[in-house]
Amino acid sequence: MNSGGATMSKELLDFFDFNKNTPSVSAFTQQRSKVLPEAFEYLFKSFTDDNLPTTNNYHGYRLIACEGSNLTIATNQKDARLLLYNYCELITTHVI
Repeated sequence: MNSGGATMSKELLDFFDFNKNTPSVSAFTQQRSKVLPEAFEYLFKSFTDDNLPTTNNYHGYRLIACEGSNLTIATNQKDARLLLYNYCELITTHVI
């Protein structure tokens, strides 16, 4: 799935090339629970190992982002280097 911003139904139809046997949104949603967490770990490691150099990093972190993308990561309130305080809205966000 591309997560292209379309409805799940449209994404499924696009992915399966408008085949008459395209699974329904309900069927797809029910099957997601069968995907093991290890599958996501494998995909993430495969992607990063194949696409990101291990020598170029920012303070020991590999940066993964595209122009205009948002990357949600866990916040570490104790690491001031990574935080930006927005006093107008009282929101703490990561700068990486």
